[in-house]
Amino acid sequence: MTRSMSVSEQAAIRSHLLQRYGALGRAVPSTSARSKLDSAMDSARVTAPDAQAWPVMPLPLDLPRPSLAIRVLGNLSYGATPQSIAEFNALGSTDAQRLANYVDWQLDWAAIDDSAVETRLTNAGYTTLGKSLTQLWNDHVKADPTYDVRMRPAWESQRAALVRAVYSKRQLREIMVNFWHDHFNVTASDYDAGDKIDGSRR
Repeated sequence: MTRSMSVSEQAAIRSHLLQRYGALGRAVPSTSARSKLDSAMDSARVTAPDAQAWPVMPLPLDLPRPSLAIRVLGNLSYGATPQSIAEFNALGSTDAQRLANYVDWQLDWAAIDDSAVETRLTNAGYTTLGKSLTQLWNDHVKADPTYDVRMRPAWESQRAALVRAVYSKRQLREIMVNFWHDHFNVTASDYDAGDKIDGSRR
């Protein structure tokens, strides 16, 4: 048999929820958040079969395991999309075949047509991605240009990396490029990371 919760039980729940969740991540909820919670608790008639167990709710112990396509694409790419799941599932009749064929396909990245991404980058108006190291040095360091000119190669490289992560079909290559870039990289977004003309550090 169920019964309506007493005012003291409602207050205990209100206190528990405020302590546990606060409002928008704050340790102490705002006045407006507290009043919203108070009005919600007052207007709702909460009933529970076992008031002693409230508000603890059991969590499922066994969530369904995602498909192999979701797990593989979550680790070897920048995430599964409906198209990439369909491509993965078309690579064989068993999970083992699909995985082996996907890895082989991605490792032979030069054979993957990525012209759509290259066209997107070409049409984006970037001015530094195709420059040689000598050109980059002369145009963006040696002349000691303004901040935005000096930093343009770094900013355009960051944006191009994001475009490739989102749109490239060479997903495993992009994951590995990002891994090694992160492993060996000195931050490019800091003006002081660049060299002075005489080669000393700023």
